[in-house]
Amino acid sequence: MFDEAGPDRPSLVRAVRDGEEVAQVETHPRADLLERFGRHSAAFAFPPGMLKPGTDIAVGPIGAGEVIGHLRGTIELARAEARALLLPNEPATTLQERRAVRDRLAAAVRPGGGARLVLAEPAVPEVWPETGRTPPPACAIVPAYNGLSDLKACLASLLPQLAPGRFRALVIDDASPDPEATRYLDDLAAEQRPGLTVLRNRENLGFIGTVNGGLALLEPGEDGILVNADTVLAPRALEKLARACHRAPGIASATPLSNNATILGFPGMPEAQGPLMGLGPAEIDAALEAASPQPVVVPTGVGFCLYLNRQALDEVGGLSPDWGRGYCEEVDWCLTARDLGWIHVAATDTYVEHEGSVSFGKGERLAILERNHARLVALYPEYQDEVDAFIAADPLQPLRLSVLGTLLAGRIRRLTLHVGHGFGGGATRYVDQVRGLARAKDHEIGHLAPMGRYLALTLDAAGASVTLRPDDLFGLLDALEAAGLAIDLHLNARFGYESTVLDRLLSGRWPYAVTLHDFQWYCPKVHLVDGRDFYCEEPPPDVCRHCTVRGVAYDYADQNALMGGGLDGWLATNERILRGAKRLVAPSRDTAERYARRLGLSGIAVVPHPEAAPPAPVRPRRAPLGPVRVALVGGIGHHKGFELAVALAERAARERRPIAFTVIGNVADDKRVADLANLTVTGAYDPEDLPRLLDEADPDYVFLSSVWPETYSYVLSEVWSAGYPVVALDIGAPAERIRAEGGGLLLPFTRDTALLLDALVEARGQLAEVAIPNLPATAPSLAQYEAAIEGAAGFEIGQAV
Repeated sequence: MFDEAGPDRPSLVRAVRDGEEVAQVETHPRADLLERFGRHSAAFAFPPGMLKPGTDIAVGPIGAGEVIGHLRGTIELARAEARALLLPNEPATTLQERRAVRDRLAAAVRPGGGARLVLAEPAVPEVWPETGRTPPPACAIVPAYNGLSDLKACLASLLPQLAPGRFRALVIDDASPDPEATRYLDDLAAEQRPGLTVLRNRENLGFIGTVNGGLALLEPGEDGILVNADTVLAPRALEKLARACHRAPGIASATPLSNNATILGFPGMPEAQGPLMGLGPAEIDAALEAASPQPVVVPTGVGFCLYLNRQALDEVGGLSPDWGRGYCEEVDWCLTARDLGWIHVAATDTYVEHEGSVSFGKGERLAILERNHARLVALYPEYQDEVDAFIAADPLQPLRLSVLGTLLAGRIRRLTLHVGHGFGGGATRYVDQVRGLARAKDHEIGHLAPMGRYLALTLDAAGASVTLRPDDLFGLLDALEAAGLAIDLHLNARFGYESTVLDRLLSGRWPYAVTLHDFQWYCPKVHLVDGRDFYCEEPPPDVCRHCTVRGVAYDYADQNALMGGGLDGWLATNERILRGAKRLVAPSRDTAERYARRLGLSGIAVVPHPEAAPPAPVRPRRAPLGPVRVALVGGIGHHKGFELAVALAERAARERRPIAFTVIGNVADDKRVADLANLTVTGAYDPEDLPRLLDEADPDYVFLSSVWPETYSYVLSEVWSAGYPVVALDIGAPAERIRAEGGGLLLPFTRDTALLLDALVEARGQLAEVAIPNLPATAPSLAQYEAAIEGAAGFEIGQAV
């Protein structure tokens, strides 16, 4: 591949997929091409497996190059051949030719064809003008098995849409053992509603057998609609599905959008979620329809509510019984139809609510799904790549975000967007606490976290989760602001975000606060620990950079390149962000003072996190007999004192000291502690299980072994709430809180294990009379918490608040 007019030198050839470069190579010499064309650099080759169908091949630099071709898979081309036969003719007239294409595809192309690519023009999208023609009659098939409440909701939404000569329904009871479900269907049948037929299998046939029984009862020329009994249809859903499926020739199926529809999810996909803002199907459906979207081609229909073209049904047949009790059977049907030249569409103006997984328990469902998905990929090796490509391209994203913005704008007046890292831990717990505070009904709390080149956005009251590109996020915020919403930001973390994203978020357009959960704003390692995994004592920046020479564990995106060199640029960015904040919030005075000293910041509001808990239980005193039992709680990583804990346990074992350690949680290195008889690790736990686990361990006290100045310590709060005293090193917020409220004992901040071990053994007696402080009984409202921040912001560090 070369430009005859250009110089004979290596050229850059790039592979671009979904707008992102995935690989690049340079042209190289080949003797046969030199002999034929008189040029050296005329050939190129990408590594095997690097390219997938749908990739553009371009030459020249990014932004100034030229697309020279598009890679289309041989399976795609075979399907295009079948479709070319299908479209201009009545389907029946070309069925034999298309079956020959399908047989060739299955026998020769598909077994090795998924990776064989050809250079061709991209497929030209089909144009579907509105024809206005009336679709044929259709019959909804509803398999029913127990699940009475879901079935009632489903039929309450379906039955009003039935119309003689247009839509009818078959409700087939698959031998439900629930007598109430049986009685309900018997009563429904006795009503003799027009267009409704209720049938009962003599024995349980399963979903596939029941659906196929219904398909066999279709009238000549009648379309079929598979409707799960755990769905709720919007008004006119059947009519709109029919219009979408007959919008153009050669459409085999149409599927609506839903809260639980994998690639056709709304407001996000592919994970299931509850209905947006708890809205009913009619409201969401109306918003989708008002956007006037066109049907979108999809790699497969989704079986929860699937409209089937009768002509495609006649060619493909019913669902294959080879899929056992279900899952993937509708995908198999859809891919078979595609092999015959048919396509599938999303009815983007239609919404159906879907509960999901009513027939199977979660464990059983996952086992069946895993087994059937493996079989599906073996039969259709191209399928997963097609789905992945659809998810990456996400042609439904503009519609979803537009409708999401419309629905939000009509119901909320303020959005506070918390910007976080998504790693869990204290910062995430803080956001969860803020979400839980009482607030105005029209005040939405969002949370943003980085996901590579994407962003994950969750909306609390709306119950929505979406993955979107940065430009899409700003488009959504623009739309909400244009609709009159007040937007403010709350920054809890900066790592993971490209500088361009932070610059746009924090440009001053929206006011923002910053909560100082750790020291990421001036310590690239976040926790102020050095190569010893111990508090570094905060040396000057020219010393700090030595800590980053080999990189750091945290991702600062495009500023990772600054690690190891001078940190001036990195620090300047961070200081600019902090100084641009409307409010800086520290959960402890110790944290505020460290930031004030290091960066010269003033006006930091010292406000503890908005916690609440019932009064701590009063634990009976016991005689100080036997070994001292010490618990450590949480994930004991290196900055949480792992090395110190191991050294203490090793010294105690050598010296035969009467002390035993239990880690309720996990540790940085299981192998390091495996042979320590006096140190037990229980493993990760759910926070609600901590009181029980502490009771089982029955410690004399809990040791907070952190070797960095923690900014708050939720573990301290949890331990106090469970009624146990605490021993901590005299550093950071835990020391500040114990000194102010009691509930524990402070040890010198040192690495001297002899001194610390003596102190830990003696601590049991010293804690005998210690009273455990209570957390506030009730949490503040969000307005009260924000008012506390405003009130504290005017005090300089060192002043009493």
